[in-house]
Amino acid sequence: MARFSDIIQGTAATREADVEFLGGKTDKLLIRVLSGEEEAEIAAWAHAYVADKGAKDSDDLYELASYAKRVALGCMDIDAPTTPYFESVEQLLGSAIVGRDRIVYLGELQLHWQDQCSPSRLRMSEVEFAQRLHQIAGSDQPDPFVSLRPGMRWIFARTTARALLDSQKLKSDSGGPSASTSTSTEATQ
Repeated sequence: MARFSDIIQGTAATREADVEFLGGKTDKLLIRVLSGEEEAEIAAWAHAYVADKGAKDSDDLYELASYAKRVALGCMDIDAPTTPYFESVEQLLGSAIVGRDRIVYLGELQLHWQDQCSPSRLRMSEVEFAQRLHQIAGSDQPDPFVSLRPGMRWIFARTTARALLDSQKLKSDSGGPSASTSTSTEATQ
């Protein structure tokens, strides 16, 4: 029987990702799973970054700093999987071709991959799904949606999108208004 220390010596789970930078240049990189210690490092670094900038209670700055540190730790060179893709968090934050949107995009990909590799539950019963659907539809705030784990947010969005497309297909197949008609009608009201 193997010991835990033997198991963790192996290569961390990775997946390929494509990223398009500002200006149209694209590249491939690897997204890897982070350890609990690295997750703690992300939070500590983000807190220190916000304090260093003199911003008190800045959720936006903390979020950006967290994503940037996550991306710096979790994105690896596809040709050298143990080498970080980005040289530093400062390189990410200071780069005009990366920008906030790509930092968030890569951070969300890493969170999603972390969730996919997690042994935790990524399923909801139909009742739980319906309850969450009602919470989201009835809320003016994003809390019921963003409180879902990243993998669950993806599953929820994909399932909801499929249901919407199916309902639009049924309307168009039965002679009801098409999606473009209802959108243009809503825009003119």
